[in-house]
Amino acid sequence: LAFLTLVAGALLAPAATAAEKIETKILFALNADGSSDELVGVYSDSDTVVNASSCKDTGEYVTKFTQKNGTNQCFFGKHHEKGDYDIAWIVSEKDGVLEFDFLNLSASLRVDIASALSIYSSELNVISTAAALPLNATVTDQTLSPTTDKSDKFIYYIWEGSNATKSSASLKGTLPLSGATSNPTSNPTNSPTNTPEPALTATASATPSTAATGATATALAAKHNSNDSNT
Repeated sequence: LAFLTLVAGALLAPAATAAEKIETKILFALNADGSSDELVGVYSDSDTVVNASSCKDTGEYVTKFTQKNGTNQCFFGKHHEKGDYDIAWIVSEKDGVLEFDFLNLSASLRVDIASALSIYSSELNVISTAAALPLNATVTDQTLSPTTDKSDKFIYYIWEGSNATKSSASLKGTLPLSGATSNPTSNPTNSPTNTPEPALTATASATPSTAATGATATALAAKHNSNDSNT
């Protein structure tokens, strides 16, 4: 889980007390080859919910557990090959170009993550949701005014606060296909020598792609570090 390791090292969320909900960040990435990734990071300064025992692979997600500055962090990652069903992305291809719609439909994802941690989905405090796109993507429409962040290869559209879980958060646009081999950020076989990109918050295939891995890690990291510096 090289990607998850990189993300875990880069991201540091404000600590939550046992009485607070579990801080959660979600990232959906559309990769240059048309594949896509999901990454969810959950954070707590208590061992009660987020710990090495509870942060285990599920039938749907690969996971990575780490600790940083007293905060327990569990990352859940899932990769979708091009053409596979994805809850967040609706895509169609014409003449080597993908037309995409991003829809912030994370309710079932949150239920899955909460179930893996043996809690209710209402106990997850989603503070941000991001959609990552390659830099050559063109966004023609967006809703709820997301903020943006960039890495070397990806741009991240980020919804925070109450907008983080609103299904009306969306993007629409086009992406020229690269024809590159997919290399998702959540792939457990991804080489740790791959250089991650600087991004917000987050994004398993037979032959993973370097760009995808850096993408998800970069988005969360940049945004997270920015939040920390403002507190």
